[in-house]
Amino acid sequence: MILRIAEQFIIANSMKHVVKILTLVVAITAFWIGLLQTSVVPCSHTWLLPIYFIVSLGCYGLLMVGIGLICFPTCPQEALLLQQDIKEAKEYLKRNKIDVGSD
Repeated sequence: MILRIAEQFIIANSMKHVVKILTLVVAITAFWIGLLQTSVVPCSHTWLLPIYFIVSLGCYGLLMVGIGLICFPTCPQEALLLQQDIKEAKEYLKRNKIDVGSD
């Protein structure tokens, strides 16, 4: 019963994202067609707007990845715990006579 409710929740949330994306695409398309119809921007430039949009979206994505990398938190305590876990795993594998490579 709980699993069914969780599945419905996940499907509902993913559908919300699809609706948001489709709404954005329709709005951008309507804006682009409006520019073509009203001739506010010369036709030679208006046909390039989808390419400008895709390039801008790529630049925005790269910017977000860069900011994410710059702001990535460091956790020295977690790094020590991870090193300890690795050491314990290597010792366990050596006790069971499994080659773990160089030390």
